[in-house]
Amino acid sequence: MKLLKNKIFIVIGILILFILVFLLGSYFYLKSSLKINGNSTITISYNDEYKDKGATLKLFGKDFSKKIKTNGSVKSGVIGSYKISYKAKILFIDIKKERIVNVVDNVSPVITLNGENKVNICPTRKYEEAGYKAFDEYDGDLTDKVIVTNEENIISYEVSDTKGNKEKVIREVYYIDDEAPTLVLNGSQTVYVRNGGQYRELGYTATDNCDEDISVEVNGNVNTHVDGTYTLTYTAKDSSGNQVNLNRNVVVYTDNRVGIVYLTFDDGPSSTGSTEKILNILKSEGVKATFFVTGKGPDWLIKREYDEGHVVALHTNTHEYNRVYSS
Repeated sequence: MKLLKNKIFIVIGILILFILVFLLGSYFYLKSSLKINGNSTITISYNDEYKDKGATLKLFGKDFSKKIKTNGSVKSGVIGSYKISYKAKILFIDIKKERIVNVVDNVSPVITLNGENKVNICPTRKYEEAGYKAFDEYDGDLTDKVIVTNEENIISYEVSDTKGNKEKVIREVYYIDDEAPTLVLNGSQTVYVRNGGQYRELGYTATDNCDEDISVEVNGNVNTHVDGTYTLTYTAKDSSGNQVNLNRNVVVYTDNRVGIVYLTFDDGPSSTGSTEKILNILKSEGVKATFFVTGKGPDWLIKREYDEGHVVALHTNTHEYNRVYSS
């Protein structure tokens, strides 16, 4: 009788052990069948959009993914670690797996320089900082945290955010003058002088980006007693050796014609373009005229008439004939 009881206990023990092994094996089989799509640990940048890839559950060749319940969310605008859980219940067994999503700030700040990254300035001047801005997606404005260092012709701008991400940009400053002066001839580039008359130099204006005083040489001669075209060369040079040349042609001619023609233009200047066309033609032909102006035209055209050697006279400021001719 005692032996029988022992056998029963052994059978029951074996049965319980078999059940435990079966349940344990089923649990591990089910859990291994629940697969997370993608990596179980993911790292995304601050403010990046997180799209969960979900999980799948396949048993004995069949898809039971619809039984999976996903819990948890990721706030990409808040740095931290988030858990996404995937749960499923098959018969009486609950299975679960988790994905860890880490939201981190791993993006460096952005430094924006005002002006150019490469700057040429005059050797006699000092570079004046054009300014800069620094912005971080997480920390916001970091302009006041920027460290500026100057070494020879390199200016470095460096900034770090609160998470240790760094950014560095440079500006190259070259102390060089490679720009020629600006030379403008007063009056026309072609001047007409009657044989036996007198040539009057109209002058010039010279400016430079670096030098206040610029040397200008005028080379060439004009013989007003011999007909022909004479060329005067104007050379402007700065202290760095940059120079520019311009020519003016002086035409000496003999006028054998009888009588004089006076050209006059009334009611100007016109802003519609007619006055400007007349001035262009007179300039190309070397002819002077008289312009009678009113009070309605643009001043810059009146100044051009004067600068190009024409006579500027008053026409009237009104056409109210009952007033103009009342006496």
